[in-house]
Amino acid sequence: TPHQEAILKRCSDTQDHVRVSAVLVLSHLERALFEMHAGVIAELAADTHWRVRVGSVHALGKLEPRLLARHASAISGLLEDEAAAVRVTAVETLGLMDPKDLAPQADAIAERLLDSDWRVRWGSVVTL
Repeated sequence: TPHQEAILKRCSDTQDHVRVSAVLVLSHLERALFEMHAGVIAELAADTHWRVRVGSVHALGKLEPRLLARHASAISGLLEDEAAAVRVTAVETLGLMDPKDLAPQADAIAERLLDSDWRVRWGSVVTL
């Protein structure tokens, strides 16, 4: 898209809604372009706003499993996020990985079987 550079700049916008929208637009680019910007999207998994973290992880879930595995540690780190929506999205996205790539994250996912939010516990059961 001719506007991808402008959209990339919006990933650092001061408004969380704009950052979320930018991530989602990037995730709908042609596959090669989306994959090229996956690193920027992964960086937003550490954003200060939970909506941006959810959007980032959800977008990463659209990657091919082998490419998603490159971001497993960043996603796994969100399994203990303060926001339940982030934890749910993280566990569900990890579940999209190939089992061999998921194995190093299995203990962290198993810990979520005791999560305070039932959706995280359910997602952990399904993922494991």
